[in-house]
Amino acid sequence: MNDLILVHGAYHGGWCWQKVAPLIRRGGCEVITPTLTGLGERSHLMSPETDCSTHVTDIVQLLNFENLQRAVLVGHSYGGMVISGVAEIVPERIARLVYLDAMVPLDGQCVFDILPGAKSRGSEITVSGRTVKVIAPPDPHAFGVTDPADIAWMKPRLTPMPWRCYAEPMKISSAGAARIPRAYLLCSAQSGDELKQSHGSAFERAQGGHWSRQIIAGTHDIMVTHPNELARKLMEIVKETG
Repeated sequence: MNDLILVHGAYHGGWCWQKVAPLIRRGGCEVITPTLTGLGERSHLMSPETDCSTHVTDIVQLLNFENLQRAVLVGHSYGGMVISGVAEIVPERIARLVYLDAMVPLDGQCVFDILPGAKSRGSEITVSGRTVKVIAPPDPHAFGVTDPADIAWMKPRLTPMPWRCYAEPMKISSAGAARIPRAYLLCSAQSGDELKQSHGSAFERAQGGHWSRQIIAGTHDIMVTHPNELARKLMEIVKETG
């Protein structure tokens, strides 16, 4: 089977897939859950220069150093920006892109164009003696998480998001990237007006050409709240990719 790369969204880390990854592995698929620079257990590596291009490079390097040839890249939320950028650089290593309740950038678009309300949570922190502008993480409820145990697990793990990741425009122009098959999975229970508008708009654009799309039962953080449903759907996509 194809290797499955699960790219987390803003404020999260590779930890957020802990419920899903074992289910997929038991189905016989290799799963990699990287953490992007400056987030999760790599939050100590955040710097004033950390931006979306940094995160794109994280995944490009993973594909290159692991010599992955037909990977299925899954981008959750902000991770959709990342996998879109990766496809621009190494389309030959990607068998399919899967946008999981994710942003799908147009050429020249940044996250603040999609979620302008995030600017209101801007602040500054100090990392290794350097001042970094960041966006504070919201409460887990903003991601549709309501179970007290899940909230207690998530809260200490959510980390600030580098401001530049949301401010950097994406370059989307590669003909090779445009030929990659893509799937959009829209979670049925949307949280907040901005996310609902962002993901609904992306879902509407995911038609024709190399696109397929489907609504899947779950909240925005479906990997936390509905791991079994998500694991089944991702395994289906991997098997269809061949």
